[in-house]
Amino acid sequence: YKRQHQVGRIQDDVNRIKVHHAKDIAFGLVVADLGSRGEQADLGRCVPVSDRRADSLDDIVGGAKEYRVVLQLSSAMEDAARYLWRLPPGADPDRIRSLKNIEDFVAERIRLADRGSDRQTLWIDAYLNIAHSPEAAERIGAWLQPGDAVSVHLDQDRRWNAVVTLNALGAADGEELWRRELTSDPSDNGRRKSLAAEAARPEEGNKRSWLDRIRDPAADLSLARRRAVMWNLLPPNQYALQAALFADILGSLPRMGEQHEDAFLSSYGAMIPKLCREESVSRLAQAVENHGDINPILLRALKVAHQEDARCLRMAAFSVPGR
Repeated sequence: YKRQHQVGRIQDDVNRIKVHHAKDIAFGLVVADLGSRGEQADLGRCVPVSDRRADSLDDIVGGAKEYRVVLQLSSAMEDAARYLWRLPPGADPDRIRSLKNIEDFVAERIRLADRGSDRQTLWIDAYLNIAHSPEAAERIGAWLQPGDAVSVHLDQDRRWNAVVTLNALGAADGEELWRRELTSDPSDNGRRKSLAAEAARPEEGNKRSWLDRIRDPAADLSLARRRAVMWNLLPPNQYALQAALFADILGSLPRMGEQHEDAFLSSYGAMIPKLCREESVSRLAQAVENHGDINPILLRALKVAHQEDARCLRMAAFSVPGR
């Protein structure tokens, strides 16, 4: 009995370790071997889309049978994609191949999960955050079609998230999609999501227009609607637009700190772009030094952005040939 009890306690400890470290393990597999021996990295091989990599993930986390482990794994895929989007151009074409492999890996997890299950829902959430290819846009568009033949079940919130994602990808029928969805869901949440879909459109003029609106204290937008826009204005796969708005957002911080309340500022500070370049790290460091007297929430956001940007640059040094 004592032996069985001890074995049971050991197994419980192992399971807790698996859950706690699942995200780190999965992210490590995604970017494994990047410069580990000073050799040129093959990012495409590092993504767990092959049978070997998929088996490695399942082996390490015990088949990902626990809800928390699946949550950690799906989150790791999102983190890896965000990192890959910021890698310098020298990482191409491996970076682009890796992003597509992550997308395909998550799509396969959705296919294998039971329709409407919690597991499938977690992978759907991840997919909507990392989708970027024409194939992904086509798949998500199919999910929005009516009928039981659709391979996934989307509740109302996820239908909206799919609409926002398609607009961020520049879908030609993006406006039609959010208008149609708003007809089905005219709630306040539906209205917030429709604004998010508009703001997500990948045109610089659109971004600058929405920046002006959310920054204007007199604009006819509630705090909840302003925050919905900010959360979706600069998705990770719109790197060029983040770079184009970097100086604008950075330069507006002192004024925003004087004109808006803390709840707004926490979301605004989260929009500070992290571009993973030497210039952006330097400019963020300078902003921290120059703006020591701005609102504490924005100062903290600046410091966090600088730390994350510097960390990304250090990782890129191991990932990109010639750096």
